[in-house]
Amino acid sequence: MKISPHYHQTMQQNISKSFSLKTFFPQWNPTNHIIKLLSLGFGVILLSWLISQLEWSATLEILRNVPVSLLLAGFMIYGLSFYLRALRLQLLLPAGMNTNHLFPIVLIHYMALNLIPARLGELSYVYLLKRINGVPTGYSISNLLIARIFDQFAIAFLFLVSVAVVDLPTQWLRLVSLSVGIFFIVTLVLLIVILAYKERVLHWIQQIVRKLKWHEHPLIYKVMREIEGMVAAFREIQVKAQALRIFGLSVLIWIGIFSLNYVLLVAFHVSLSYIEVILTSTFIILIGLLPLRVFSMIGVHETTWVFIALALGISRNVAITAAIGTHILLTFYLFVFGGYGLWRLQRLERKKVHDTTIRNKSG
Repeated sequence: MKISPHYHQTMQQNISKSFSLKTFFPQWNPTNHIIKLLSLGFGVILLSWLISQLEWSATLEILRNVPVSLLLAGFMIYGLSFYLRALRLQLLLPAGMNTNHLFPIVLIHYMALNLIPARLGELSYVYLLKRINGVPTGYSISNLLIARIFDQFAIAFLFLVSVAVVDLPTQWLRLVSLSVGIFFIVTLVLLIVILAYKERVLHWIQQIVRKLKWHEHPLIYKVMREIEGMVAAFREIQVKAQALRIFGLSVLIWIGIFSLNYVLLVAFHVSLSYIEVILTSTFIILIGLLPLRVFSMIGVHETTWVFIALALGISRNVAITAAIGTHILLTFYLFVFGGYGLWRLQRLERKKVHDTTIRNKSG
């Protein structure tokens, strides 16, 4: 990727309208913190309720028979998905970026993103890219947003394939799947139109919002900020030449993540097909988009997955055991990968200082 010639003159004014450090460090609001505590309490209640439904003798039998080989396979698949993210990041950044630096940055970023509440985890990506690679803040935020857009394309593509193949057994699951499918299609069409026409579509949407007097509504305001950010990001980062490769990598990334889910569920004796795992995993991803944002989504992921698994014919005890067990394992994997990323970056930093010292002495 090449930064446009007028980057330093225009990026700040384009991006700062939609993104700034205030996005990551919002002003102190006691109400927000109370809501977060209530959300966490709600998640703990959900988790406690699920645990109370377990048949402990059957659960212990499942845990005793979890194959370690599948847990190791899941760990390696997860690592591969992170490496693919680093490769995609390399396509979105200026030429010459080293994957040896990008891979540990990706590991740290996703650990922070999944374990730190709100959007503070995003700041790790911006901070590390600027510190290690000297990438300007606005530019790193832009390519992060573009990566999210391609993630949306990939997830929608895989979900639509899965919902077309899976025979949904219950009416409510068919209705929910239809609603999610319509949501994805509308979102994809909107994204394509925005990316194709950029400023024209943005101006048109802004006019409609003003005429309807919706611009002061918090949700509409947030959506408009996101759209402005998309337009600014695609204006400054030229992705057309690499779009197919970025989309292909995004699909592979999510195939890897869904494969991880499948391997872990098989380890906990869940008898779902791979395509059914893609379908259920997509629902979990959508739950993560809701305002209920608690620490590592405790209780919410598990409860959602259990209800969908029950609808697909999985027994209650197996569904609950697998939901809690896989979430614990994924959190453990994140800590391990994040810890490795921190260690790796520290080594790279020490090597950089050492090489600089040697050069200075030689000079």
